[in-house]
Amino acid sequence: MIKTILILIVCSLALIFAFSSHVFPFTTDSLVYISTAQNIKEGNGLVFENIFVQPPEPEVLPLKLYPPGYSFLIAFLQMLGIGVRTAALAIPRFLFLLLPGGFFLVFNRMMPPKLSMVTAGLCAFMFPYLKCALMAWSDIPFLFFSLISFFFVFKVVRARDKEQWIYALLSGFFTGCSLLIRNVGYALLLSIGAGFFLMLALKILPVKRLLKAVCAYLIGFSAVITPYMVRNYMVFGRFNPYRMPPSGVTLMENLTDYSHALSRIILANPLSNGVLLVVLVGMLGWFLIAAKRRIKTDGQAIFCAAVLVIYFLSGSFLIILAKTLYFMPEKINERYLIQYAWVIVAGLSYGVYSLLSRLKTYGPIDTKGIVVLVLLAFLLVQIFPAADFYFQQKEALNIVKTVETYAPMLSQIPEDHVIVSNVMDKTRIFSDRNIRLLNGYMPYGLIQLLGTKRKFAVFIIKRRNQKNRSYLYPLSWLNPQG
Repeated sequence: MIKTILILIVCSLALIFAFSSHVFPFTTDSLVYISTAQNIKEGNGLVFENIFVQPPEPEVLPLKLYPPGYSFLIAFLQMLGIGVRTAALAIPRFLFLLLPGGFFLVFNRMMPPKLSMVTAGLCAFMFPYLKCALMAWSDIPFLFFSLISFFFVFKVVRARDKEQWIYALLSGFFTGCSLLIRNVGYALLLSIGAGFFLMLALKILPVKRLLKAVCAYLIGFSAVITPYMVRNYMVFGRFNPYRMPPSGVTLMENLTDYSHALSRIILANPLSNGVLLVVLVGMLGWFLIAAKRRIKTDGQAIFCAAVLVIYFLSGSFLIILAKTLYFMPEKINERYLIQYAWVIVAGLSYGVYSLLSRLKTYGPIDTKGIVVLVLLAFLLVQIFPAADFYFQQKEALNIVKTVETYAPMLSQIPEDHVIVSNVMDKTRIFSDRNIRLLNGYMPYGLIQLLGTKRKFAVFIIKRRNQKNRSYLYPLSWLNPQG
């Protein structure tokens, strides 16, 4: 198995090298993470460089929307002498190399070893995961830490008394780390919490040992998350500092967006959401029937699978609920769902395995041939999002060349001026100036918000490609009035 994992790591490394030169890896989120890391290293606390027109001042803002875990990791590498941007890219790319091993550790608790290895490869090599690994984003670090948290809580049910509290402590610690990296860690906390109730309901652990495990888990979790919560209360007066305005998107619209995004990840076709829904309902029914039949003979494996099912359902529910209650700037997309989609892929992999095992009882079949066809179909599905991403990045790199050409002009703008741009992320990288997001502001709006407090300049790249909506600007800018 070690040899196979090494092969998967080499394949991961090859994919990173193949795509990295075709990607501009920094976005608005990346700049917030990097700026926060720099301030952590310099001892300024959890603050980041202000990138907004509103508020126009001050130059730095306390971290509010983004949890600081990824920035802590970047700052740690900085202290080892690694450049901040290099560190921001090295973390997700290195952890992407470890994803096959992380998936294998989880799946091996409920599947045969060979099937666990194949399933780990399928999950790790879905293109949305590679896409997130190429960017300076926190998605892959969260995914890796959540897998380690599941691994340790699954070991609790098989360990001896003296080891159980250690595994529970470690699971709680990594759950806390996950929540400190991304807010979607609440689904991880809910699923593992439900797992402890399942241990009691299925009589996997005696009550006394279960209580010890729960206490150890809470200690590990609290040790990580409590300092951040205390900081939030001291700075903002509440433990959850971010308050979003009400959503303007209906529940049905969010359900549609969710189904399209999940179908795009699994089947590379958002219009296949109806087919995927039927498959998911069938998988859930099949799992419940199988769990009822096997609970007495293989209770520990059923427990592990049930925790993952709860994780998928709770994560999906929280995403749809949050988008229905609160305003968020984008629709539910693949990046929202990559933390849960791997559970579906694992279920489909095990379903194919079970079907082949049953067919074998009726007569000889070409198992290897069928597996090869399944793998080829999987690879074919990954080609479509990879091609879309490549062409999107090709357009983005063309914009990068334009920005790189004209960004030196910004050095002529006095330091006391604020610069506003529709390509803030790229302009910030090449100008090393404080750049603000243009968003939908018009000249009059900028004067109202900035002009009374700051002198400002506007740096616009004239591209209106609908596939790169983040670079759009109001058409009125072409002929501004008033």
